[in-house]
Amino acid sequence: MITLCMDTSHKYLVLAILKDNVLIDGVMTVCWKKQSELILPEIDKMMRKNQFVPTDIDSIVITDGPGSFTGVRIAMTIAKVIGSLTDVKIYTISTLKLYAGNLDAIVMLDARGGRCYLGIYHNYIGHDEIVKVEDVNSLIDSSIKNIIGDASLIGKVDNYPSIVDNFLLTKAFWTEVKDINALTPVYLKEKSEYIINI
Repeated sequence: MITLCMDTSHKYLVLAILKDNVLIDGVMTVCWKKQSELILPEIDKMMRKNQFVPTDIDSIVITDGPGSFTGVRIAMTIAKVIGSLTDVKIYTISTLKLYAGNLDAIVMLDARGGRCYLGIYHNYIGHDEIVKVEDVNSLIDSSIKNIIGDASLIGKVDNYPSIVDNFLLTKAFWTEVKDINALTPVYLKEKSEYIINI
C-alpha cells in the first residue's frame, strides 16, 4: 500500500511517501509561492528514487486548509485530478492538525492582514479558527508549551518541526473523501468558526 502525502498550504512544500504504514521518504522545503512549480518534479524525483511508478499509488493524503488561498488548491487539484481518473483513495486532514502532529500544541500560521490561523490541540482534540494576532495571547492555553509555526507573530521564535513525520502520526485523523467533486478547501471565517478534530 503506497500513500502519497502532500501539503502546499503554507510556505513549505511538504511531501511524503508511506508504504504499509512506514515512512519511506519525504521532503520539507521552503518554497513560498513556488509550490506549483516544484511539486510535480519533487514527486517525480521521490518516486524514481524509491523505484515507484505513479500506478503504484493506492491513496493520497492532502491538507485541506486553512492556509494560503492558492496554496491549499495546489495539492488539492493534483489529488482531485488523480481521484477523478483512477480509483485511488483520497484523504484530507486539517493543516493545523498536521502541523501539531501528536503533540499538545498551539499552531499559528500567518493569515496576513494582522490575522493568524490558530489551532489549539490537547489530547489529540482541538479546534481551528482565524483570529486577530492581537487576540492570540488571550486565547491560548498557557499549559500547552509547544507553539508551532509562525510564533514570531507573538514575539516568540518560529518553530517548524518535521511535518513530513506528522502525516503518519496523524493517520487516525485522515478523513476519506467520498465525493471527489465535492472536495473543497476549508476556509475559516472571523469570530471563531470551529472545526472539531476528533
